[in-house]
Amino acid sequence: MKNFVLSYNASLLRSETHLYSTTFDTSYYYLPEFPGIPFPKFTTRLIESKQKLEGQPEFYGNVSLGYDIGGFSARISVFHQAEFNSTFSASGRSDQVANRYTRVDLALKQRVSDYLSILLSINNLTGVEERASIVNRVNNYTLLNTSERYGLTADLGIKLEL
Repeated sequence: MKNFVLSYNASLLRSETHLYSTTFDTSYYYLPEFPGIPFPKFTTRLIESKQKLEGQPEFYGNVSLGYDIGGFSARISVFHQAEFNSTFSASGRSDQVANRYTRVDLALKQRVSDYLSILLSINNLTGVEERASIVNRVNNYTLLNTSERYGLTADLGIKLEL
């Protein structure tokens, strides 16, 4: 077990903000000149609501397991990000939400000499899609808005230390 490396980090975020907005109240009144005909009276009322901040997932974390021996190093990592609110709509009927996802990446490094190393980084081994949804909090439903599949990507590099 002496050549194995385990690293991890996790962040738990709690955020909230207070918003002030207005709502309309409707009441009806009757005039003696027009019996039985209701006339609406609209009044504006200030309301306060509490919600999470935009752009902040409640949880994200990374776990990486690696192996180092001689000039060779390998790391496989799992990254997870919880869903979060991208933007809020004024009516609560079209709030934008970035969906949660979990991605697996691989990084390899081979030292060739004291000053030269070769690096290979392979991202998104599991082909995870990044999705965003529209949430209607008034009628309590969610619709998929966008879905991006970046697929597997790889970077090959040479590190020269002078």
